[in-house]
Amino acid sequence: MLMAIHGAVRRDLDRLTSSVSSLSDPAIQIADRRVGATGVAAYWTCFAEQLHHHHTIEDREVFPYLRQSLAGRGAAVLDAMGTEHDAIDEAQTAVQAALDTLLAQPTAERALVLRDRLATFRTVLTAHLTHEEEEAVPLILEGFDDEYWAVFMTRRQMEPGTDAFLPWVLDGAPQPAVEEVTGALPPPVRTLLAQQWTPAHDSLVAALPR
Repeated sequence: MLMAIHGAVRRDLDRLTSSVSSLSDPAIQIADRRVGATGVAAYWTCFAEQLHHHHTIEDREVFPYLRQSLAGRGAAVLDAMGTEHDAIDEAQTAVQAALDTLLAQPTAERALVLRDRLATFRTVLTAHLTHEEEEAVPLILEGFDDEYWAVFMTRRQMEPGTDAFLPWVLDGAPQPAVEEVTGALPPPVRTLLAQQWTPAHDSLVAALPR
């Protein structure tokens, strides 16, 4: 699931980068840029909420548990994860501010500012994802035992927000992964996913400017 989340984050960075780049075209009419910026804002909100939740769970549960279970081994890596999360939050706040400014006055110049801040955010975030995959994931595989993992996943399944998370993380995922996740869902949840949650997510994707 961790790697599926990372895949969804990279996918969204690609989509947002492409959409914001299109908004910076000075030939676009201001009314069209306003509509496009609104679509980007809705998609960004979903992305930002999922990213924040993911990092919050890591900071509050995953990394503290690893410090305990590994008896201090890997502490430097875990310290770096926290520092990188702080840098991501700072860059994410800068993107949000630029997006808010663009929504208030959708000019090409403000779209360029958003494009540049998004590029910085993308650089910071993708570097973190790679670092986490290379050095923190092995610690997770070593430090999580089956009992804790079962409890951890049970807590995740009881959290609110499944209606947004599931279609987000499954969007574009390899079919075997989609089948594995959906096959484990109760039939009523599969129905909600297919008939309500996925269409709602798809509408966010459709509203992105291209």
